Amino acid sequence: MTRKTRSVFIVPCSLFTLLILILGLALFVVRTNAFKREIRSRVVSALERASGGHVELGSVHLYWRTLAVRLDNLVIHGSEPAGSPPLLQVASIGMQLKAA
Repeated sequence: MTRKTRSVFIVPCSLFTLLILILGLALFVVRTNAFKREIRSRVVSALERASGGHVELGSVHLYWRTLAVRLDNLVIHGSEPAGSPPLLQVASIGMQLKAA
């Protein structure tokens, strides 16, 4: 096997191995609690920016196989006075991405 033939074989195999390692690392990262806390923090920040109020969120559940997310115990407080019901309060809300 010549050097050129060997490099033609080694380069694609190396790239494939690198791709598998990156995918494995990504799968590991998305299953960590730190990633889940980051997602929860970003969801709360986005909802606070969009509503202009204070947001309380119980938990976030991500379902990667179905590209869905479920938010539990979501409460959005607007400018309502203390003691009155919040602007929005839901026990659970779900969203799913669908391919067009």
